[in-house]
Amino acid sequence: MKRGVQVDFSDACSGRRKKKILFITAGLAVCFLVVGLRLALACSSPTSFGYVYDFYHEPILMYYETGEIPDSDDCWQCYHPPVYTLFGEWVFSAGMALSGGAKGVAQAGVAFSSVFISFVFISFAWLIVRHYVKHRGRRLLMLFMLLSLPCLFISSFSIESDLLCATFILIAFYFFLRYRQTETRGWLHVLVMGVAAGMAIGTKYSGIIILMVLSLLFFVAFLQDRKPKFIVHLTALLALSLLIGGWRYLDNVRTEGRLFVGNEAWRHVDGQNRKFYFKEYEFHTFRLRELVSLMKPESPQKELKHFDVYNYSVLTSLFGQIWTDCSIFSNPSRHGLRKGLYPEKSIPISLVAALLCVGIVPVLLGGVGMIGSICRAKHVPLLVLSGISILVYTRWFLAHPEWALKTKYLFQIIPAGLVFCSFGLASLGRRSEYAEKIAVGALILLVVLANAYNFFFAIT
Repeated sequence: MKRGVQVDFSDACSGRRKKKILFITAGLAVCFLVVGLRLALACSSPTSFGYVYDFYHEPILMYYETGEIPDSDDCWQCYHPPVYTLFGEWVFSAGMALSGGAKGVAQAGVAFSSVFISFVFISFAWLIVRHYVKHRGRRLLMLFMLLSLPCLFISSFSIESDLLCATFILIAFYFFLRYRQTETRGWLHVLVMGVAAGMAIGTKYSGIIILMVLSLLFFVAFLQDRKPKFIVHLTALLALSLLIGGWRYLDNVRTEGRLFVGNEAWRHVDGQNRKFYFKEYEFHTFRLRELVSLMKPESPQKELKHFDVYNYSVLTSLFGQIWTDCSIFSNPSRHGLRKGLYPEKSIPISLVAALLCVGIVPVLLGGVGMIGSICRAKHVPLLVLSGISILVYTRWFLAHPEWALKTKYLFQIIPAGLVFCSFGLASLGRRSEYAEKIAVGALILLVVLANAYNFFFAIT
């Protein structure tokens, strides 16, 4: 080193120290959001079956007691393909063995398994976000939003198959992205996609969405590159997925002469009584004030289906269920069974109102980002996944006159929504750096409010 030249390493060391502190702080925050709050939710649940009480435990108990998978008409939820029943029975059996035969403990174990399923869901949703979002700051912000979503948080302690089905869909979708990203290991990715898609259609009828998505994406890839391998890979993928998950569908055809056989609620979807309730649903309204009023303690003590803001205002209802429980589990009069399963929760209404108001920001940013993605080839998979999911779900709920608007049926488009939100944030930044900073501040505030809501929901 030349004489007279001094090198000060203090700034560099200070920078590394700050990054290390930031990394440790972010890691602790992630652990708290992912693990701590979900453990609190499980430990404080007033029921052993968690927060989506819809009789999914019945086929599990039947399979445990008889050793045979129930027929479609044996119980309310027995018509579903059997993957969740098989998985739930395995967890239930382990719980019975470990608890000495305590059914309540074993049932709670099945509900607790959703915590681990939510970890897998979050992991693959994050991988999809990382695939598209390269800016570190925006990517980190989207991660914290993903970890904080109340709709995903509430479903992470429950006995129901929607989260599991959406997880398989995301696994198959992510491996398609990997498949298109590299020319090597093509058959390995096809194998994973086929298994994951097979498990999805073997979990719920809605899992068929991923077969529709992958079929269209492979066809688009064939049109772009004119390579026969895409048709060969798609054929193999579909054959493998149907081999793994097609059991219930074959049984439906054999016994009923049709692919889809459902419970009583399905009479609106299939059969001679098919009808679409276009006039009952509102696609143009957004009733934010009524949504906040629905969450107030002094709100009328009636079932949720009697409130138009939940039952018919599509945008309001789905939005409300993203950021809150829409009073389903925080007001004992709301649940359709009218058994008072869930006691009243003490969530400050000011927190609810603030969360719902700030929750509009990512929706607007997502809309901007989605519009900007329409003409970009790289974003076609996201648009296809979102479009097919929304169209299929809309077709389904239009056949029901009530109780059909449920955000959990669209879990698989959560990562797409986060990516579009990040794109919208980037688009805003290109126009005004100051406006982007305001939007980032709003999203950070949203994360804080959402976790405060999750905390009150879990402990009260």
